[in-house]
Amino acid sequence: MRALSLSIWALSPLACDPAPPDRPAAAEPEPAPDPPEPEQRPEPEPDDLPCEVNACGGCERLDVEPGGPCGVCGSGAMACQGQEATACVGDLGQGALNACGGCGGPEGFPGEPCGTCGDTGRWACGSTEAPPGPQLACGCDQERWAELALGNQSTCALDHVGAVRCWGRNDYGQTTPAPGPFTAISAGDFHACALDTSGAPVCWGLTHDNQEAPADERLASITAGDFHTCGLRPDGTAVCWGVDDDGRASPPPGAFEALTAGTYHTCGLRPGGVVQCWGNDVHGQSSPPSGLFAAISAGDLHTCGLRPDGAALCWGRDDEGRASPPPGAFGRIVAGSDYSCGLRPSGEIVCWGENSSYQVQPPKGRFVSLWTGLFHACALREDGVARCWGGGNVGQSDPPDKRFEALTAGYRHTCGLGDDLTITCWGGDHDGQSTVPDGIWVAVAAGGFHTCGLRSDRSAACWGRNDHGQRRAPEGRFELLAAGSGHTCGVRRDGPVPGAVACWGLDSMGQSSPPPEGGFMALAAGFFHTCGLREGGLLACWGNDDHGQASPPEGRFVAITAGGNHSCGIDAEGALRCWGEDRAGESSPPEGDFAALASGDEHGCALDDAGRARCWGSNTYGQADALPGVYTALTAGIFHTCGLRQDGGVDCTHHAIGDIFK
Repeated sequence: MRALSLSIWALSPLACDPAPPDRPAAAEPEPAPDPPEPEQRPEPEPDDLPCEVNACGGCERLDVEPGGPCGVCGSGAMACQGQEATACVGDLGQGALNACGGCGGPEGFPGEPCGTCGDTGRWACGSTEAPPGPQLACGCDQERWAELALGNQSTCALDHVGAVRCWGRNDYGQTTPAPGPFTAISAGDFHACALDTSGAPVCWGLTHDNQEAPADERLASITAGDFHTCGLRPDGTAVCWGVDDDGRASPPPGAFEALTAGTYHTCGLRPGGVVQCWGNDVHGQSSPPSGLFAAISAGDLHTCGLRPDGAALCWGRDDEGRASPPPGAFGRIVAGSDYSCGLRPSGEIVCWGENSSYQVQPPKGRFVSLWTGLFHACALREDGVARCWGGGNVGQSDPPDKRFEALTAGYRHTCGLGDDLTITCWGGDHDGQSTVPDGIWVAVAAGGFHTCGLRSDRSAACWGRNDHGQRRAPEGRFELLAAGSGHTCGVRRDGPVPGAVACWGLDSMGQSSPPPEGGFMALAAGFFHTCGLREGGLLACWGNDDHGQASPPEGRFVAITAGGNHSCGIDAEGALRCWGEDRAGESSPPEGDFAALASGDEHGCALDDAGRARCWGSNTYGQADALPGVYTALTAGIFHTCGLRQDGGVDCTHHAIGDIFK
């Protein structure tokens, strides 16, 4: 085989030299109902991150430290070094390289000779309008790939000129590839391997247990398992290296036409179509049925193959139906960890098995290639553009083709209020948070795993998870709503105190205990805290304040948003001001004049006076990627950000484990 104003996402800290894991990491956990301990949060990334773009030669990632040739520094800053190269010179701020004259602003657009593309942030070489030498010009087409390799919450892609780009989990360096060019690529759980143009294997990532590639081998193909890797020599004989428990890295003699490495076992397809497997066989995954096969794929504890007529057959462990393919013909089959997927001759993808991370819910469309990772899968369209799913991406960034007047993002779902006064939600729905009741609505607010709306009579109704009573809205009429991870607050329209706030749901940190004074005109709910904007522009916050997120600064404001452990506002001068935790830069917004804003867990985005979005903070999953258009409003979930266009359409960023299309 082988990738709101709302809540907080707790991750385990990353070790500098971690020991090899014994088992694949679990799927991304849901947020806990209680506040996470500070030590459970990841350490901030170092300032001297590897460089990502080789400005002299396309999209090749280089492991370049400050002072090295041809690369983008960890800060995104670059500096010219003669006409033939660029070099990292440390942190020069947020400016992008203007190849004609040092570091300039990131305002380039397609066709301009100097600057970072406004829509994608990518570079391309070859402008003829600039001075002699390899200048940088914007080329904003979607990236197209020749081959993908999926691991444990990480993805690598090989383009058509042999360059590799990786994204996602990088705790072992598995998404920091060696320089190419390469001709083939494969990924295990925590490492990836590729073949250079001479056929030599090159690996990166986890290096424990002899997982380094042998220097004296030349291979025709390569396949990476959990902690071992195998390849076929030009004469068809197999060679493996890495962990050899149960003999998974000890292939039998003789020639093979194809190899596939699973978690604990390996299988090969002999000339003529007979399958032979070796390694762990506790569930029968290494005991193939008799008969001939045209293709095979090894997963975690099961294996799948295609008969010559395209019929799929799997063997081994069958929990959740991972080894029970549907009938009909397939042109390609791939086995993941606890699931499998097949590509029909029509280009349709069908998946089966465990669906904890929505990995068996592929996108619709016509595809030509298919790969699976531990908790996510990816496929290539005919034009080479990748589509990925699973691993936490449940479609929250894929809005329907509909006109909206307002947007709101929850943890893994997004909702919009249509111009027809109906609410449409998309993304995660395992608690019913995206299943909207019938009716006419005038407002909507998405929380962690619940959603609330205001009906035409201004009464509040909620749906989705109710473990803390967040679905039990009180009686009365409301002006507006704000939903956090496990609670909701609303500004009352009736009652003895004008503009008073009423909250319901989780109140473990006082997030549902607003001050009795009224006069509120806007609300923002974070994970365990809530903030409100009073008439006159003064702020008030309540709930968890362990990072100062509920201690707003003095001054007058015109807008407010609440993230995981931080809050932000736009002051009366149009400047962004944030307070609270700043571990990922979420409380360090850019300078400028802004008109609207939104916060996720560890990132934020704001609209400038021209309606262009600027984002800051964590971008681990692409949530702070640049949105391509002009917008009237923004909303941010944990792993995604969406903008409402002037025509009522919606654009969203996508989950970086797999989604690289914008």
